[in-house]
Amino acid sequence: MHSILAALESAQNDLRPLAALPPEQLADARNIVFFLVDGFGYHYLRNQTGSFLNKLCSGSIDSVFPSTTASAITTVMSGLSPQTHGIPGWFTYFKEIGGIVATLPFRIRGIGNHLVDKVDPRDLFGNHCMFTQSKRASYVVTPEHLADSAYSRVMCGPAQRIAYRDLDHCFSQLNSLIHHRDKKYVYAYWPEFDSLCHKFGVHSHQVQEHFDLLDRSFENFFSLAAQSDTAMIISADHGFVDTSPSQTIHLRDHPNLAQCLTMPLCGEPRTAYCYVRGKYHTQFEQYIEENFSDRMACCDSASLLEQGYFGCGPIHDRFYDRIGDYTLIMRDHYVITDQLLSEQAFNMIGVHGGLHDHEREIPLIVARL
Repeated sequence: MHSILAALESAQNDLRPLAALPPEQLADARNIVFFLVDGFGYHYLRNQTGSFLNKLCSGSIDSVFPSTTASAITTVMSGLSPQTHGIPGWFTYFKEIGGIVATLPFRIRGIGNHLVDKVDPRDLFGNHCMFTQSKRASYVVTPEHLADSAYSRVMCGPAQRIAYRDLDHCFSQLNSLIHHRDKKYVYAYWPEFDSLCHKFGVHSHQVQEHFDLLDRSFENFFSLAAQSDTAMIISADHGFVDTSPSQTIHLRDHPNLAQCLTMPLCGEPRTAYCYVRGKYHTQFEQYIEENFSDRMACCDSASLLEQGYFGCGPIHDRFYDRIGDYTLIMRDHYVITDQLLSEQAFNMIGVHGGLHDHEREIPLIVARL
C-alpha cells in the first residue's frame, strides 16, 4: 500500500515502499488498479500450473498479522498497519462500547445487533483513509451488498463506490472505469473465493471450478484492457489452510480453561485473543502448557506487539485493549473456538488468521496493460 500511495503522490513523507513494487513502476500509468481476491493464497496459485494468473505471478509477499480480512482490508483501505489502524481481527473487543464487535458487518457478537444507529463507525475504525491522500480520482468496485455498509462508508471516504452484481458485472464496471480519460486509482474487491474456501475447503472442487472461472475472467479482461494504459496489481488479503473436526478445540470441552476467561474469545479461530482474570494467569498458562503445547503457542499479547508482529508505525492508543492478555497462535491446522448461546456451532473447513505459510503468503501479480 505504501508503494501505491507513493505512486499516487501522497503527501506522506514516511512511506516505506515494497521493494518488489517500485512506485515508479506504477506512477506514469493513467490507471492504477489494485484487484484484491479475498483468500487467494500464493501457495494455492502456485499449484495452478498452466493458468493465466500463475504465469503472471512474480512471487509472494507477506500479508499482515493476523492474516485475516478484517485486519488486511483495513490496511488496504487506510494504508496503515494493524497496530496503527487498530483492527486486530474479526471479533474485536471495543472497550469504548463495552462489547465485542464483528468488525466488518459492524454488529455486536452473538446478538447480531447493528451498531450503526448507536455508534459512529469512525469512533471505532478511526478516520484514516488512503483515498483522501491521492491526487487522482479514486474508485472502489465492490459487491452490491457491501457498497453502502457502515465500514465501506467510513473506509472509502471520498472514493466513489461502484457496485456490482456478479463477476461479469464486476469486470464490466472495471472495464468502463479504466477507459475514462481521467487519471485514477481503482480498488476492486472480490469475496467469493474466500466464501467457498470457508464452506468447502481450499482444495475442494467447488473452489477449483471458481478459480478456473476467475482465471478466464482475468484473461478476458486483460484482452479488453490492452490499450487502456493501466498498471494492474492483483493480490489478496490472506490464504487458507483446511481444518477438520479432529483439529478443532472447543472451549466448552475445557471448563478449567474457560473459567480463566473474563469474556469470550476474540480475534480468530487461528489467532485468539484471551482476556484472563487476574488471579487465573498461572492456571491459564499451565493448562495450555499441559494440554495444548503441541497444538498452539501461548504468547503474551503485549510482547507480540512490541516484537513487531502487528506491523510498523505508531501504536493505536486502544490497541492494547483490543488484543487481550494472551494470544493463542494455533499450530499446524488447529483452531480454537467458543460458542455463545445465540451462535451456530463452528462449521468452517477453510480457515485463516495464523502464521502458516499458506495463510500468510499472498501472490504479487503486476502487469502493465
